[in-house]
Amino acid sequence: MKRNIKYLIIFSLAFVLSLSKGIGKSALAESIKNFQSNIKINKDGTILVEENIHYDFGSLEKHGIYRNIPVTKENSDGKIYKLDTYVQSVIDEKGNAYNYTTSNNSSYLSIKIGDVDKLITGEHIYVIRYLVSGALTYFSDHDELYWNFTGNEWEVPILSASSKVEFNTGINSRFLNVVCYEGYKGSTSQDCLKNINQVNNSALVSSSKQLNAKEGITFAVSFPKGQVNVLEPKEDKSRLIDQISSIIVKILSFLWFVLLPVKILVESIKEKKFTKKHEKILPAWFEPPQYKNKVVFSPAETGFIIDKSIDHKELTGTIIHLAQRGYLKIKHEDKNKFILIKTKNYLEDSSIKSFEKDILNIIFKNKDEVNVKSLKDSQSFLKSVQKFKKSIEDELLDGQMFEKKPSNIEAKMIALGVVSVFTMNIPLAIASLVFGRKSAKRTLIGVEKYSEAKSLFNFLKSQDEKLDFQAQNQMFFEKLLPYATAFGVEKIWAERFKDLNMIKPDWYDGEDFSSVYAFTAMSHSFSNSIRSSMTPTSSSSGFSSGFSGGSSGGGGGGGGGGSW
Repeated sequence: MKRNIKYLIIFSLAFVLSLSKGIGKSALAESIKNFQSNIKINKDGTILVEENIHYDFGSLEKHGIYRNIPVTKENSDGKIYKLDTYVQSVIDEKGNAYNYTTSNNSSYLSIKIGDVDKLITGEHIYVIRYLVSGALTYFSDHDELYWNFTGNEWEVPILSASSKVEFNTGINSRFLNVVCYEGYKGSTSQDCLKNINQVNNSALVSSSKQLNAKEGITFAVSFPKGQVNVLEPKEDKSRLIDQISSIIVKILSFLWFVLLPVKILVESIKEKKFTKKHEKILPAWFEPPQYKNKVVFSPAETGFIIDKSIDHKELTGTIIHLAQRGYLKIKHEDKNKFILIKTKNYLEDSSIKSFEKDILNIIFKNKDEVNVKSLKDSQSFLKSVQKFKKSIEDELLDGQMFEKKPSNIEAKMIALGVVSVFTMNIPLAIASLVFGRKSAKRTLIGVEKYSEAKSLFNFLKSQDEKLDFQAQNQMFFEKLLPYATAFGVEKIWAERFKDLNMIKPDWYDGEDFSSVYAFTAMSHSFSNSIRSSMTPTSSSSGFSSGFSGGSSGGGGGGGGGGSW
C-alpha cells in the first residue's frame, strides 16, 4: 500500500512538472527575440525611427505581425497633440520589401505586415522605418527626446531590447544626458542600461532583463538648445484644418520671402542711422534722464530707453529704488533667501509712478511680506511682469520717447519669426527675430534721453580715475546703485568705492557691512533670485520632462503589436 502511494506521488509530481513545462512552452511559443531601435534626430526637428523586430512565431502558423504606433501625446495640462508620422519602408533584413497596409485613427497608426494568402512559422525579421514630426520637447534650458521606444502594449515578451539615438547636427557627446525607465506602464524603475558613446556622439539604452508582455522601456535624452529647429506638435484638430492652415502660411511666407525681410532690415538701419545722427553721448553723465516736467527716469525706464527691453536687471533695480524711497524693506536672511517687507501705503501716493505701483501690487498682492523664491511658483507673477513692461512703455510713450510701442512691434516680429521658421523662410526669420525689435523708432526727444542714459551708463561702468571724485560718498553710491543694477554693472560701480566703509541703510535688514563689496554681493545675489523667479520651468507646450517625474510608457512613441 505504501509502495503504491509512493508511486502515485512520483507519478503526480512528474505529471505536474510536464504539464507546467508544456504550459511554459505554449506561453513562450511567440516572442520577440530582439527589439532594436535606431533613432536619428534631424536638424529640422523631426526624428527618423528604424525598428528591427526579430519576431519568433515558434510552431504557430501566422500571416505576419502588426505594429501600432501612437500618433498623439498628452501634455501635463491634459491637452492632446498630434505627431505627424510617415511610414517610409517595411523590409526584411536583406532589404526585401514586405507587403503591408496602414490604417490611421485618432490615436494610432497601425501597420499590418504580411500576406493574407501565406502562412509562416519560425523566426522573421521586420525592419520598419518611419519619420515623426513634433516628437521633441523644448524647455527653457535644454531640448529633449522623451520616447517610449518599445511600447508597452505588446502581447508577447521581448527577450532583449536596445535603442541608439544619434544626431544629424554634429553635437558633442559631453553635452548629452540620458535617463531610462523599464517595466510596466508607470514604472519608475531605472534598472535599464544606459551609456553615452564618446566616439560617435550617441546615446545608448538597453534592457537589463527579459521584458514580459505589456512591459517596455522609455528614455529621455537631453541636449543643448539651438541644435535643432523648433518643431512643436500641433494640437489635435482635423487634418483638413491643418492642411488648409499650412497651405495659407506657406503661401503668405512665399509671397513675402524677399520683400518683408528687406523691409524689416531697412527699417532697422534707418532707426540706427537716425539715432546715430542725433545722439550726443558724453564720456560721463552723473544724473538719470528727466522728462519735460523734471520727473526723473526710474532705473527701469533708463534701461529700457537704451535697449528697448526689460529683464530681471531692470526689475531688481526698480525694487531697490523703491526700497530706497521707503516703500519696502529688503530682508536678507541667508545667502539666497530674501524677504520683501511692505513699509508704506503706496496706493494713494501720487508721487509713485503707475508701473511702480504695478510692481508693488505684483509682489505683495494682499500680503505685507513675501519670500522672493515663492514668486517663482506664481504663474500670476510671470504674467504680471509683462504688465510691468507694458506700463513702462506707456510711461515712455506718454513722454514722447517712441513713435510706437516697442512691445507691439516686437510681438509682431516674434509672431512673424515663428511663422517664417515653420515655412523654412530663414531670411525672414533672421530679419524678424534679430532686427525686428531694433526697428522701434525713438523720437528726437527720445534720442536725447537715450544719449543721457547712455552717458550715465558710460560713467557707471568707467574705471577712469579722473571720475573718482565721489568715491567716499555713500549717498552718491546708493543713489546710482539701482541704475547700475539695471545696467548690470553694479560690480564695476562698486569698484570705485572699494575703500568706503559702508553704513547699513535703513531700507536693508541683514548682516552688517564693512565694505561696499559685501553690499554689492547682496545686490548681485538678490538680482539672481529675481531672475530665477522670472524663469519658467515648463516647456512651451506644457509637456513635462523625462528627467523629472518620468516613467516607463511616458513621453512620445510607445504602442505595441502582435501577430495575425
